[in-house]
Amino acid sequence: MEYHLGENGQYKLTEKALNHIIKGDLSDRQLQDKNSKTILKKIITGGLHTWQAWCDFLNLRPDINHGVNNTTEKYENWYYARRLQNDVILLKIPIDCFNSKAANLTKFPQTYYKSGYLWKTLFPAYFDQNNIVTAIDEALRNIDIEETKKDLIIGYFNKKELFKSIKIRIQLQGNTIVSAFPTWSQPMTGNNGKPFSHIDAINTVISNSCIFLEEDYKKFYDATEQKHSKELLKYYFDELPDIIKTRKRYPKKQTEKERVVYNAERNVQLKRFGESLTDQEALHLKNICIKDEILRYPNQFMRYAFSKHYDLINKNLKYLNSVSSYQNLLELLTILSAYDKENKKFYAFDVISQLMKTRFIITGGLDQWEIKRLSNKIIDVIEDYSDRKITLSFLKLLSVSPIRVAFYIEFNLNTYFVTRPEFIGFTVLPQNPLTENHYYDYVAQNLGINYTTNFSNNFNISFVKDIQNEHLNGMKKIKYCVNFSDANEFSFFSTGLQRLFDTIDDQHLNNDEIKLLETIIFDYYRCVASNIQRSITKNKNILAQDLDFGDKDFIKYTKAKHEYQFLWTLNRMMIEDICEKLEKKGFTVESDNLEKNYLSIYSELRKIPMPKGVPEYLEN
Repeated sequence: MEYHLGENGQYKLTEKALNHIIKGDLSDRQLQDKNSKTILKKIITGGLHTWQAWCDFLNLRPDINHGVNNTTEKYENWYYARRLQNDVILLKIPIDCFNSKAANLTKFPQTYYKSGYLWKTLFPAYFDQNNIVTAIDEALRNIDIEETKKDLIIGYFNKKELFKSIKIRIQLQGNTIVSAFPTWSQPMTGNNGKPFSHIDAINTVISNSCIFLEEDYKKFYDATEQKHSKELLKYYFDELPDIIKTRKRYPKKQTEKERVVYNAERNVQLKRFGESLTDQEALHLKNICIKDEILRYPNQFMRYAFSKHYDLINKNLKYLNSVSSYQNLLELLTILSAYDKENKKFYAFDVISQLMKTRFIITGGLDQWEIKRLSNKIIDVIEDYSDRKITLSFLKLLSVSPIRVAFYIEFNLNTYFVTRPEFIGFTVLPQNPLTENHYYDYVAQNLGINYTTNFSNNFNISFVKDIQNEHLNGMKKIKYCVNFSDANEFSFFSTGLQRLFDTIDDQHLNNDEIKLLETIIFDYYRCVASNIQRSITKNKNILAQDLDFGDKDFIKYTKAKHEYQFLWTLNRMMIEDICEKLEKKGFTVESDNLEKNYLSIYSELRKIPMPKGVPEYLEN
């Protein structure tokens, strides 16, 4: 069967090309099993832009499951999918599913923000063959003139439906259609999660927009919801040590000085306790740390406790502390790190390793806030080992971890604590207690560029507050968790990476290790660029005024500038520091390449596309 599409039927769509789009091109990869027996694995060599084809492919590859159901044994082979508001599906699949050419085809457009590495875009799940042909035909009749070029047409389907229009990329050889699929950047609507920046390309947050195969969703549901019970609360109440359960509440109002004293005393208590443990006791705490309710799904566990048993935990401090999974993991890592240092063990690293392999950000918001706090604790623990192999192992895990985006996204708190504009960005973040207002600002910042572009910051913060109220006692849970947060827990990743680099910066440094470092710098650098884009967009009205000293809004204007300029400065300092150290070790070429590749974050900023709607001339 052959279709002739477009206004004059001038574009030919063959049956072969349609099968390429709908079913994909598959082949076999030969591998050796443990017994040296040859086995075959199905891989994708091209095409495959429908959800049904992906489901059929998974039937041929039972070794792949949804990422949120990861195990430490299979942590590299997972998929992730999210549905946009117009029903286009973004699908992240493991490199193991591609042949090298197909994998590289996804890497090239990532450079220009045209797609994400190892991502595919799929037509809506309900589209059958007729729907797909109709969509391609309509796109050929509604061409985006600015983005179309030789052998490539960008067009729109359903252009008049604000939330359902689809942007389609059609690849040609002459007038013959070779392939067609939804573009990475779909038309601008209020949908959060529509990809424009690198943050979207490495962020695999589990939210209502995620889609699963039925059996994968059942596994996730069973792990996060079904097994919760009052007995589970009692388990943690019984198994956690008293040093965790008797933790004092922070006073409602606390000065920075009081906070510093409290934190110092608490840190000493935890470390002394860790140093006093027997190996059996340390192993017991390690095993508690890797329980799902603490390591993988703390948000769901705490939501269950706060919604179903709030009266119990509110009246009983020990119960409240025993269900405080986020803070408990932070403190248990401090304990295990002290034990490891005293006994030359690696129990804290074992916990971190499992977390980096299997943890996903779930529903953003509080979960991402807490992983950001945790990221600084993890870097402290890794640095404290002063062990080159441990640092390299951690960096390898970080470079592919599903939660690395929470490490790389920065929350610049300097402007909150300094009133004299000449000092903004030149102070160490204090141990000032944070409030729910800081939390709401953080979540609003991470809604995505669509929200930043189209709505005011006040609107976005109000929207964030409404989301937190979806669950019973949700606001109380947030207030309680944020109460533990200090400004200095949001130190910049760039300074942490420099510290970690110092632990591997010796005469044994090799090209593979430099390549690993560059992989992390690439992700972080692009996330910082996106951070800066959002900051400039959020503050565009005040920044456009170019105010002078003495103007009533000068401090507000200066803070807005520092919000993004300090991120640029820290990034520049990190690159220069690492390049200098590489050059001293004789890696002159590598140092020059690093300097050249990450010369100016502002040039990177110009590459990031802003949200774009259906062109006006097509709407009319």
